[in-house]
Amino acid sequence: MFKKLTAISLVASACLFTNVYAENTLEEAFANGKVKGEVRAYFNQEKQDDSKSSSITHYGGFLSYETADINGLSVGGIFQVSSVADINGANRFSGDEDASGAVLSEAYLAYTRDNTSLKIGRQFIGTPLVAGSGSRMIRQSFQGYTLTNTDLPQTKIIALYVDRFQGRTNGKGNPGEFTKTFNTNVNGGSFGAYERVLNDGAYSLYAQNKSISNLTITGQYVDAVDVFSTMYLDSLYNFKTMNELYVKGQYIGTNYDTSEASGDFFAVRVGAKYKNFNF
Repeated sequence: MFKKLTAISLVASACLFTNVYAENTLEEAFANGKVKGEVRAYFNQEKQDDSKSSSITHYGGFLSYETADINGLSVGGIFQVSSVADINGANRFSGDEDASGAVLSEAYLAYTRDNTSLKIGRQFIGTPLVAGSGSRMIRQSFQGYTLTNTDLPQTKIIALYVDRFQGRTNGKGNPGEFTKTFNTNVNGGSFGAYERVLNDGAYSLYAQNKSISNLTITGQYVDAVDVFSTMYLDSLYNFKTMNELYVKGQYIGTNYDTSEASGDFFAVRVGAKYKNFNF
């Protein structure tokens, strides 16, 4: 399948920045909050092997607000909006782009003290095994709890629990809703593909360490209660050269609580990130 994707983004941000880290009153916390917005125009064209093409044009964006913190406490939220203007050919976009409407994708209470932070409610998450894709107009989101700690030197630890998932669409022309049906495809997937009902949600523990120079070690474990469990390990070593040569090793293993076959994935990659070209 040949797929052509074009995205045009017009950013219109209005941010109220302050140097006040802890407000004295609730009124000040709201008055000194941060507002951000973005307006987007999006066009996507797909061409199948039979040479028949489909395309979609839609507009949208988001509006977010977060209060300044008061004694480490803050609240925030994000509205995402999408409006489909035109679909040509067969509608192959019901699972990821055909959505007209709005969804409150983030609505959270956050608390930070020293090197520990807690976020409760609807929120975007970006870890290797629990992540919402933002490659389409509507970004995927989760509902749950996220606890982050950086007390250990060069180390980040995240413990999280999610019990609701919001997809890009609901498959019926509207933005996704928060339900117990999770998309379990690491690449985002489409509506109806790789979906599982997680009645009791999923727990996860994530850790990343950079104590050794040039070496990043990442690990994550997810337990989708009574459905499956997955372990992820990743090590990346960067050689400090002009073009950043690197070696990366990765392991992913999944065990299902049902009769489905479990599996393991190993990969070793050697590559380079080119920065400077001299001709």
